[in-house]
Amino acid sequence: MSLTDEKGRLAAEKPLDQLTFLDMDVVKCPYHAYKKLHQDAPVFKDPVGGFYIISHYDDISKALKDTATFSSDSLMPIKEKTRP
Repeated sequence: MSLTDEKGRLAAEKPLDQLTFLDMDVVKCPYHAYKKLHQDAPVFKDPVGGFYIISHYDDISKALKDTATFSSDSLMPIKEKTRP
């Protein structure tokens, strides 16, 4: 097991309320975190980023077909950063 894989595994062992997909160890190796969500939290709201991750195929399919309910239209646009 590589060091990156090991760090991803350790990051995924955190409680769900502390697991974030903005953690660089999860970003580099997200597979352990995806597996945890698939087993324990098929619809997950990232506690840091505030975005949702849906991990079951049937739920993803329903969300993609129901664009009235599952839409990002209400999200605030990200302001572009300008250099001084």
